[in-house]
Amino acid sequence: MKNSKTLRAVLSSALSITMLTAAALAAPPDKPGGSSGSTAVSYNGATTITESVTQSGKAYTSSTGSQNALLATGGTSTITNPTVTKTGSPSGHSDDYDFYGTNAAVIAANGATLNISGGSVTTDASYANAVYAYGTGTINISGTTVKTSSNNSGGVMVTGGGTLNASDLTVETSGNSSAAIRSDRGGGTLTVTGGEYTTSGTGSPVIYSTADITVSDAELTAAASEGVVVEGGNSVTLKDVTLTADNTKLNGQSQTYKGVFLYQSMSGDASNGGGSFTATDSTIVNNNGDVFFVTNNSASITLKNNTIVNNDENGALLRAQAGAWGTSGSNGGHVTLTLDNQTVTGDIYIDDISTLTLVLKSGSSFIGTINGGNTARSIVVMLSADSTLNLTGDSYVYSLDNAGSGIVVTNGHTLTTGAGEAGGAAANSGSGSGNRDGFPGDGQTPPDKPDGEGGFPGGQTPPELPDGEDGFPGGQNPPPKPDGDDQEPPAKPGGEETPPAADPNTAAPSVVLSPQQLTVNGTEQKVEAYNIGGANYFKLRDLAALLNGTASQFNVSYDQARNTVVVTTGETYDGTAGTDFDDNSASAVKSPQRIEIDGKEVPLTAYNIGGSNFFGLRELSEKLGYGVEYDAASNTAIIQSK
Repeated sequence: MKNSKTLRAVLSSALSITMLTAAALAAPPDKPGGSSGSTAVSYNGATTITESVTQSGKAYTSSTGSQNALLATGGTSTITNPTVTKTGSPSGHSDDYDFYGTNAAVIAANGATLNISGGSVTTDASYANAVYAYGTGTINISGTTVKTSSNNSGGVMVTGGGTLNASDLTVETSGNSSAAIRSDRGGGTLTVTGGEYTTSGTGSPVIYSTADITVSDAELTAAASEGVVVEGGNSVTLKDVTLTADNTKLNGQSQTYKGVFLYQSMSGDASNGGGSFTATDSTIVNNNGDVFFVTNNSASITLKNNTIVNNDENGALLRAQAGAWGTSGSNGGHVTLTLDNQTVTGDIYIDDISTLTLVLKSGSSFIGTINGGNTARSIVVMLSADSTLNLTGDSYVYSLDNAGSGIVVTNGHTLTTGAGEAGGAAANSGSGSGNRDGFPGDGQTPPDKPDGEGGFPGGQTPPELPDGEDGFPGGQNPPPKPDGDDQEPPAKPGGEETPPAADPNTAAPSVVLSPQQLTVNGTEQKVEAYNIGGANYFKLRDLAALLNGTASQFNVSYDQARNTVVVTTGETYDGTAGTDFDDNSASAVKSPQRIEIDGKEVPLTAYNIGGSNFFGLRELSEKLGYGVEYDAASNTAIIQSK
C-alpha cells in the first residue's frame, strides 16, 4: 500500500509538468541579499515533485534549456542514490538562472524539502548550478558527488533566503564564475560539514557569499581564483578547514590577487553592511598575492588558533585600499582584524582612505610591519598584556593601547603613534631591539582607549565623507540610530555642559549612544551621537548637513597637509548626514584633531569614536552661532538656526 501511494504521487507529479511549466510560481519576498529583478518566476521540471515521496536509485535527466532535471515544489521527500544529469543551456542570459535557479539540475522551492543521500549530480551547460535551494526551499544533501563543467554553474547554492545543509560531498567545478559553495541575490543559509570542494575556473572561488555560509571539517581548494569572497553585509565562518587559494587569474574588475576578499560590488546582489570572515582551528594557505584584501566596504576578520601561510613573499597579510568598485575617494576598506590566540606573519598595508583596528588578545602575536609607508587614514592597535607586536620594519599607527604591559619588540625599528589623519602630530615611540616592557623606546604613552575591542565594527559600512577630517570617507554610511543633542536627561536642564578637559593621553569618560531625540528647526532628525560625561557629541559633517540651507549653514573640508579640519561659515555643504551606524562607544578615545573656523584655529574638545571625530554640540554652537535647547519632558535636544 505504501509503494502504491508513492507511485501515485510520482505519477501525479509527472502529469503536472505541463501545468508547472506554463504557470508562474510566485517568488517569496526578497531577503537581505539585495533586491531581485522579478516578482514571480516559472519553473519547468523534467521530473517534478509536488508532495512527499521516497525514491531510490532513480535517474533524473534534462537536456532542455531553462529546465530543471529534478524540481521539488512541495512536500518532504527522500531521494537515495540518484543519478542526476543536466545539459541544455538557456538560449540567452536572464537573471532568473542566477537568482532563481531555473536551469539548475536539482532545486527545492516553495516550501519543499529534499533529503538527498549518495549518488551524483552532474551538469554540463551554462547557468546549470547543480544543487539549488531557493526561497522557502530546503535541501539536506550528504555523500553525493557533484560536478559542473560550464560557466556560471556553481556546486551547492542558495538564493532568496533558501536553506541548504551539505555533508561529506565531493564537489568539483571547472567553469568560470562557478563557485563550489555559492550564493546570489537574496542570500540564505548554507552549512557545509566535511567533504572536498575544488574549483579551477576564473572568478570561481571555493566560496562566494552573499549569504551566511558556515563550513567545517572540509578541504577547500581554488586553483585559479580567490579562496573565499564575501560581498556586502554577509558572512563566511570556517572551522577545522584547510583552505588553499592560488589566485592566478584576475576576473572582472579585480586588479589584485588575494586569498580572502571582502568587498561591496554595488550591483545590488548583496545587502549593504560590513562583511564578516571568521576562521578557527583552520589552515589557510595563500599562494599568490595578499592573504586578506578589503575594498569599498567595512569588514570584520576574526582569526583564532589558525595556521596561516602566504607563499607569495611580495604579498601582504592584509591590504585595505580603494579598488575598482564604488565612488573614487570614498571606496576604501575599513577593517577590524581580531587575533585571538593567533600568530600571524606578514605586512599590513592601509591606504589614505582606509582604516584599521587591530586587536591582539589571548596570547596572540603579530610579526611584520604595520603601515610602513605611513599612508593610512587611521590605525588603532589594541594589545592585551599577554600579546606581542614583533616589528620587522618602521610602523605607523594612530594609537596603541597596550594594556599596560603588552609586549612590543621593535627589533631596531621605530613604532610611531599619532600617525594618520585622526592623530595630529606624530609621536616617535622609539626604536631599539628587544624592548619587552610594554611600550618601547622613549616612554611616550599613546592615547588610551577604554577596555574592549573597539574600532569600526564589521557589521556596517563607514559614512560617505570627502577625503579627510571627521570620519571614515567610505562610500556607504554607518548604521542609524535615533539619537540626540547635547545632554543626557535629566542632566543640566537648559542644555548647559562642561566639556571634559582636552587631554589626548587619557581615555574618554563614560560614553554611550545618546538616548535623546533630536529636532532641527522643528523637524525630527536621526544621526549618530554619543553622550560623553553628560554632554552630547556629534560628527561635524552631520551637523553641516543638518544645518545646510539655513542661516547657520557652514561648509567642512580637510587640509591634509596641515591635518586640520577647515570650517567656513555661510557656505553651503553638499554632503548628507549619515543615517546608519553601530554603537562604537567602546572605541572612544580623546582626539587631538585640529579645527579652524573662518581661518582661525579654535580649541575644541574632540573624541575619536569608531574612526570618526565627534565634537560637543553646545561647544560648537558657541563658535558657529546656532542655538541649542533641551526639552526634558520629551527628552529632546533642539537645534535652532539663526
